[in-house]
Amino acid sequence: MMHPSLQVEIACQSDWFHCIDLGGGICTPGSDGDHSRRKLDMMKMPESLQGKRVLDVGCCEGFFSFDAERRGADRVLAVDTRPAALVRLDICRRALKSKVESLQLNVYDFDAKTMGTFDVVLFLAVFHHLRYPFLALDKLASITSGSLLIEVVEAVPLVPAEDALLVRRGGDRGQFKLLPTRSMILLMLQNAGFGATEILGVHRRKPADPSKQLFSYEQQRVVIRATKNV
Repeated sequence: MMHPSLQVEIACQSDWFHCIDLGGGICTPGSDGDHSRRKLDMMKMPESLQGKRVLDVGCCEGFFSFDAERRGADRVLAVDTRPAALVRLDICRRALKSKVESLQLNVYDFDAKTMGTFDVVLFLAVFHHLRYPFLALDKLASITSGSLLIEVVEAVPLVPAEDALLVRRGGDRGQFKLLPTRSMILLMLQNAGFGATEILGVHRRKPADPSKQLFSYEQQRVVIRATKNV
């Protein structure tokens, strides 16, 4: 049975994203539902990460960080730019008696000299929030010694065109963002220094909305394993 004080801590925090099983029949009240669990299955992580260093970028409450620890990773570092997310992660960490490390850090500030390098880097559902995606991929490559598992929201034009690399998508606050096609994503990864890529799966497909776009396209999330050039 979960200790009442922990139940109060969970209830006092808003905007939970991940559903994390803390034992005692209690899960954090995440809005993500079972998407993270299905994404984890898609990622084809090895059952053993013994001897590996894992970095979870944009970790939220640490669903994937805690899973990497369960798989035996030597070190797991969870980073996020939002202090509130790290407060929620700390609640989970204490409940799970976890040794996952956490740090408030922006991807643009990554530096191998201060944080080291990592065998496995998780960059899930962050790409479409980036203001400087090319810089972010360069920074990720600089601290990746093995593979990057990246989830990207991609544009899928209804009429395929070789030269379609980006489309414009309206943001929630009136700003616009550039939504890459599959070919653009792979080019960007290659340009950043990831020589080999493997498509692990797609999910959360959304139908086209021709009334709001310059041309019709659907969008979906693609999960890719990108391996650093040796």
